[in-house]
Amino acid sequence: MVKKMNKTKIKEFLEKNKQHIGFADYTLTVSFDKILVEGELALVTTDYLEKTIVVDVSNKFMKKKDSKQKNVLLHELWHGRYGVFEEKVKSKVEKVRDDEEEDMINDYVRGLEAGVIK
Repeated sequence: MVKKMNKTKIKEFLEKNKQHIGFADYTLTVSFDKILVEGELALVTTDYLEKTIVVDVSNKFMKKKDSKQKNVLLHELWHGRYGVFEEKVKSKVEKVRDDEEEDMINDYVRGLEAGVIK
């Protein structure tokens, strides 16, 4: 008989391992209801502002051996961690762009006020 994790064991495994990947203060949800794209075993969605992780698990995933299930879950957690990294970088780039835009407008207005720009 092939050893597989049940829904409870999957949640426990993710809760135990999320802290090693930088998600100790994130709220974890595991969903078994979402229909995933053909071939996907699991999918992770993160929100670094809300500090949430959602791991969607497919029916096909549930039929895999527990070693494969664990590998897939860790793989998805790392995808989630990279997703948080991308979200933070994007947010910081947007902040820098907004600050630079504001500085350019202020410089232009100061030039108008000083009579340098006519």
